[in-house]
Amino acid sequence: MKNTGFRIFFVFTIPLFIFSTACNNDHYSPRPIGYFRIDMEAHNYQLSEIDCPFSFEYSKQAVLIQKEKGICWYNIYYPKLGATVYLTYIALNNDLKEHLDQTQKLTYEHQVKASKIKRIPISVPDKNIYGLKYRLSGEVASAIQFYITDSTKHYIRGSLYFNTVVNSDSLKPVIDYIDVEIQHLTDSFVWK
Repeated sequence: MKNTGFRIFFVFTIPLFIFSTACNNDHYSPRPIGYFRIDMEAHNYQLSEIDCPFSFEYSKQAVLIQKEKGICWYNIYYPKLGATVYLTYIALNNDLKEHLDQTQKLTYEHQVKASKIKRIPISVPDKNIYGLKYRLSGEVASAIQFYITDSTKHYIRGSLYFNTVVNSDSLKPVIDYIDVEIQHLTDSFVWK
């Protein structure tokens, strides 16, 4: 009879040795591409001086740009962050429901890419300000959308967009920063 014990030992030992040395991570492996660190400035605000039926405070690091002369449509542009908050003013004419529906429709068009849509009420009754802010998560084109109204005469719709390819992981710190800016805008908002 032949000695098969040596063969069995050899067949099981050699692959085990190769497997254990192959798992040693002493060799170089490339790191994934990272993102640049974005240092945010402290929040510092200024009053909008515009000829419209409202005013608000906006960031001193942003530029307030009127979209078209004579119309109260403004862009709050953050040059260092490559972001813009678009503000569209509409004088109501018994058509509040139509504008609310349109804002909701425009927001929920992002639902295809959104992993979550959080609705945050805006309510400052002593200043006659009511509204809703939508915070969208995921690879969406606009991470924040909102509207402000007095329910009878005035309606403002706002949305945040970036001048770059959407990547929610890398943009999250900037989105959080601008979310605070939008919150301050709505808190400081006044109808004239």
